[in-house]
Amino acid sequence: MSIRKDPSEYLPLTPLWFQILVVLGEGHSHGYGVIKKLEDRLGDFSTATGPVYLALRRMTEEGLIAEAAAPPSVDSRRKHYGISPLGRKVARADAERMADLLGLAVDGNIMDSSRLGF
Repeated sequence: MSIRKDPSEYLPLTPLWFQILVVLGEGHSHGYGVIKKLEDRLGDFSTATGPVYLALRRMTEEGLIAEAAAPPSVDSRRKHYGISPLGRKVARADAERMADLLGLAVDGNIMDSSRLGF
């Protein structure tokens, strides 16, 4: 797979890819750690582990994330991942895309701007 340079070429991200980039934007993690963080964030996260590990592999191939060195206090046999500079740009571009959509919903009286929380 060739790595695309323009973040817009990756959009829109799937919800799973977007959430993985957000989790890894906070710091490196191994696959199971990503799953646990997704569960903590989303509460009702019910994706089986298979799709998460497949997403991690594909996102690595696409250059959105990269394998990272395991911290000394953690089992180094597990693969650790971190967000790449490209992945951060893609996540930002998708967040901005979604913010624009939310703005349209507010403008169209579909939702109240107070729900945005910022």
